[in-house]
Amino acid sequence: MDISIRSLITCAEELAWPITDCVDWFRICSPDRRLAATARPCPAPATREHKTSAACYNKERGDSHGAARHGGSISVSQPGERRIEHFARGAAAAHARGALPAPAGAPASPVGPRARAPALAHAPRGLPDRRALGRTGSPKGGPFLSANALDGIIVLDLSQFLSGPRCTQLLAMKGATVVKIEPPAGEALRVLTRFMQAERMMSVINQNKKGLVLDLKNPAGADLFKQLACKADVVVENFAPGLMDKMGLGWDTLRELNPRLIYASISGFGRTGPMADRLAFDIIAQATGGIMHACKQEDRPPKVYWADLVSGAYCALGILQALLQRERTGQGQLVDISMQDVMYFHYFGAQSEKALEPVRGEISSLLGRDLTNLMTDETNPLPYWNSYKTRDGHIAVVALTERHWKNLLDAMGEPELAADPRFNNFVVRTRNCAEGVALVSEWMAQRTTQEALETLTAARVPCAPALTLDQVNSDPQLESRGMLGAVRHPRLGEIRTPGDPVKLERSGSCADQPCPELGQHTDEILSALLGLDDQSIAALRKQRAVG
Repeated sequence: MDISIRSLITCAEELAWPITDCVDWFRICSPDRRLAATARPCPAPATREHKTSAACYNKERGDSHGAARHGGSISVSQPGERRIEHFARGAAAAHARGALPAPAGAPASPVGPRARAPALAHAPRGLPDRRALGRTGSPKGGPFLSANALDGIIVLDLSQFLSGPRCTQLLAMKGATVVKIEPPAGEALRVLTRFMQAERMMSVINQNKKGLVLDLKNPAGADLFKQLACKADVVVENFAPGLMDKMGLGWDTLRELNPRLIYASISGFGRTGPMADRLAFDIIAQATGGIMHACKQEDRPPKVYWADLVSGAYCALGILQALLQRERTGQGQLVDISMQDVMYFHYFGAQSEKALEPVRGEISSLLGRDLTNLMTDETNPLPYWNSYKTRDGHIAVVALTERHWKNLLDAMGEPELAADPRFNNFVVRTRNCAEGVALVSEWMAQRTTQEALETLTAARVPCAPALTLDQVNSDPQLESRGMLGAVRHPRLGEIRTPGDPVKLERSGSCADQPCPELGQHTDEILSALLGLDDQSIAALRKQRAVG
């Protein structure tokens, strides 16, 4: 097949691929070996003969390598196969639009502009179909839904409590096959919730995962984990620093077994620095990140698990960045998340004060208050950034800009106060905050929440009621966005769970399955990913390596 600059440009424009990826596509499809010799090498498909390391456990089996079992609910694709499939899907659709010439010897494609290409339509002979990597749940999306964003990504989730499970929850919602690996007794949160008879809580943060019981302290169990790591794209853990290394299952070991592996670690202080070895939980990270001080909670525990939940989200972001970079380099990497880092990153007030240090005194003198708690001083709240008490509730109001402040005064029937020297600009409103708050508070106290909301909304003043727990869990806006979900647990019945907060126009979302029972999918996972038969799995159970 003749490869030209025009063909490469057309390929790049139509498929939004880098030029180097287009060269790879033409190389794969071309029967001309001279092209193969000159084009940039494409990552080789992993076959039984291909070995990254002697420890990758590529064993001869009678069945198709890694073929799906148990109804095809899980199958595994090797990195090179996924890349070739990625080319095949996009290019087949482009061929159907007439944007690219069909590869030599390829049949005419029936794919339409918004349809999906046949799996590996033009892949080299001998590669199995790997497109349908198993996951729990069904994709949900709009009319242009094509697939879940993370279909084909295998994640081994060793984490416990909240931070790691929140990370893998987000990945599972986008279609990744998340294997929740637990010790025989269950992970720490499962043990605690079982003790409190609150197991339903597990499904709030562990939807759409598959359950595997694996004893990593058992040599056979550790060996199985290494085999699984060779098949996986991502490992996530939030153990005490150094624990995985002590078991011989840390990053340095796994990277040798699978150079494409992404290893994500969440800990209190990260893997470097003088406090790296310290044990930490959510409250420790909030304390050392300045959040407890910012919220005036030094003398009591925080009310929201910010460190755990937000760090989990940042870990998911780091994993996605690493997956994207792996597409360019072919190499995995370590994702190191420090909960203290994340909390400090969110303490905007402390960062701003440090940035403004040379002029801090002048600004504080101008505004009449310290910059650290400019917007959050509970004893001296600001009239334009505050929550006000109504006759039957509270309303949050924001009138930062001149336009919104004028709209607020108009809604209150006090338009002349816009020119009052106490309130006619941001600086004087800040200095005279007590008078401004008293003015707005008096107006609010005479009205119900609904009355105040209707008046302020009509005047285009940003405002909203401070919802109670019951009100949040039945909020029409959240309901319309699919955030008030529910799953049906086979033993516990229906459980209310959160929906996916990340909405992608052309990608589905999987959030319709409960937390797996302890070890629910052990046989399925070991069979589909490692090709083990029932007899082999039974032998491992006898050794107490799996459950």
